[in-house]
Amino acid sequence: MILVGGCFVLALVVCLLAARRHAVQTGASRGEALPAVVALAAASTGPVAVAVVLTAAGADGGGPLGRSVALVLFPLALLFAVRYLRPPVAFPGSAESLPLVDDQAFLDRIAELSGRLGLAAPPLVRLLRSTQANLSALAFAGGLFRPTLVVTDGIVHRLDPDERDAIVAHELAHVSTRSLWVLALTATLGWAVAVPFLAGLPFLVGLLVACNSQALLHRLAQRRYEISCDLAAARAVGAAVVARALGKIHRVHVLPERGFLPLVLHATATHPHQAVRAAALAAADAGEGGPDERRVAAARARPHRIAAAVLFAVWGAAIVAAIRLGARPELHVPIVVTLLLLFAQFPLLLLALVFSKWRRQRRRVGFELPADRWMRRAVVAGALGYALFLVPDPGRIAGVALVLAASVVILVAAVRRRKGTRLRRRIGPPLSRHAWAEAIAVAEAEPELLARDPALRHDVALCRALSGDREGAIRDLERIEERWPTVRVASIALALLRLFDDPEAALRHADALADGLPDDPIGPDLRGRALVRLGRIEEAAAAAEEARAREPDDAT
Repeated sequence: MILVGGCFVLALVVCLLAARRHAVQTGASRGEALPAVVALAAASTGPVAVAVVLTAAGADGGGPLGRSVALVLFPLALLFAVRYLRPPVAFPGSAESLPLVDDQAFLDRIAELSGRLGLAAPPLVRLLRSTQANLSALAFAGGLFRPTLVVTDGIVHRLDPDERDAIVAHELAHVSTRSLWVLALTATLGWAVAVPFLAGLPFLVGLLVACNSQALLHRLAQRRYEISCDLAAARAVGAAVVARALGKIHRVHVLPERGFLPLVLHATATHPHQAVRAAALAAADAGEGGPDERRVAAARARPHRIAAAVLFAVWGAAIVAAIRLGARPELHVPIVVTLLLLFAQFPLLLLALVFSKWRRQRRRVGFELPADRWMRRAVVAGALGYALFLVPDPGRIAGVALVLAASVVILVAAVRRRKGTRLRRRIGPPLSRHAWAEAIAVAEAEPELLARDPALRHDVALCRALSGDREGAIRDLERIEERWPTVRVASIALALLRLFDDPEAALRHADALADGLPDDPIGPDLRGRALVRLGRIEEAAAAAEEARAREPDDAT
């Protein structure tokens, strides 16, 4: 029990430190924060406690292997505990808080919705401003004590008032249903569920069984509560309004809704597909809409429900099979590969879906920091060195030397990259507050870093334009374009800045973009905008059709 006590004390200290920031931001007392801190510290110790109890009882799940896996699971559970004790949204590397919402009418409406959902008092409401051209439409609820609601400016400005109420009511329902507590406990205690079944399994198989068990349980709980919160919001503002708001939110996100990959991705994602949520709202809405509408909604949701049932069943069956067959040496590799793919299914599918957009953005940026380039090469060299290490001498000696050299390069590159990362983190808070002059001052305080990073210089130039220094922004962007011709984002910004007062110059930039980025719709799109300003409507329509042909799913 000394081991359990030591882990609990460590978890308690970490949780206290993690909760401090949220307590300071919300004005919560230590007495308010303590129950959540103690509960999650105890839950984080769950894997170690289960292994120790099994060892004391002489059960198969205990022993050195069970304790070894449990000691690895303990910090993973603690990471999830820290996540649920921190504010729902925070600036990385900064202690600065998001600004409070000061729209009294909006706050009064939140208080009214909180009363409808059974909350004794409305949560604290903070605003997350967008730092990109499109207004992000997201909302978050968090905080096991003194809950906080975070809304983006897209929720405030892109949605109708009743749709905004629906999204806010959904997030408030996460507080009223205590789903935040349930999700926090499943995220931490879930790591302990598999510990009794790890007897006889190799270490890696046992670790992956535990990881998949936690992910499966946590994902099922999240999906259940998303539907429950939709229904609670429907009772507060009406099911039709909630369905309309969710539909609009889903349409403005980057993920496609149709096709095989989106079907598989949404089947086991934290949030069910929008069709499933709309069908649940239609089924619960006896007063609005007729049976035909409910049948249509159910038909649209059916493929997604079947996919979810099948994939969750396969996921559970794979975990059970790994527990029963993982001790057989000949099955070790296929079991490890299967469990790795299942555990990483969401990021892998997400990467597959957004890969084309990510590659397009990389081409627009057109620049890679030397530290990133050397780090990538060192990782490849390290992998080659590890492969050589598996070969008998003299390959083993060469492999060790290559791995050591790659490690040194990665360390040096990481240190150099960290300086630029710190600068970007310091710029983040003023950008989110739309304090453009402050962001410029922060960046210019590091002239060496600013001079060698064209992407950062591009951001500073946009801050100049937004702060009113349009000519200064154009000069900075022209310097970037001259020094780094492949940095297309500078040309994009120049085309947009010159669109209204010098459409001929904007057209030249757009033509260069269309030629330099042959698969990107941005060139024809900007060309069409410039042609409209020049009164050449037929040519503008042709440019719009070309942009649509390059990216059929882009609604711009």
